[in-house]
Amino acid sequence: MFATGTGMAAPDARASAPAQPNPSPSESPTGGAPGHMMEGPLGAVHGELVVPKRGGGYQTVTTQTGKVSSINKGFIAVTSTDGFARTYKIDDSTRICAGRKGLSDISTGDTVLVISPSKGNNAPAALIVNLSRPQWSVGHGGGAPAPTPS
Repeated sequence: MFATGTGMAAPDARASAPAQPNPSPSESPTGGAPGHMMEGPLGAVHGELVVPKRGGGYQTVTTQTGKVSSINKGFIAVTSTDGFARTYKIDDSTRICAGRKGLSDISTGDTVLVISPSKGNNAPAALIVNLSRPQWSVGHGGGAPAPTPS
């Protein structure tokens, strides 16, 4: 199996893994709003990915989707559904995708996606996305409906 900047691929995965049913559109593996697909590759709740770096080369990033167990101005603690827990540092370079109040719109118990360029506890969070109250249209595609052909 290998990861790219856009996802993961497993050569001939049919031969090695039993088929899993697809969740219905009303189900959300992350526990957030139904229909969003911000969870990790193949529904991963946490892991590491190798992605291309700007300017060339590659870097390893960590991802985690889970419930916020605590949050303040400088740190966020997240626990995934499998019990994996990690604390991330929040600083001026952390991008927050939440409501109009930014970090203040993320509360204990919310489901979030965190991406970090480092490993271990207290690693800096590069991106925190509040999946409990996503800031985009829920469903496939979002945006305006496609024009009807004339």
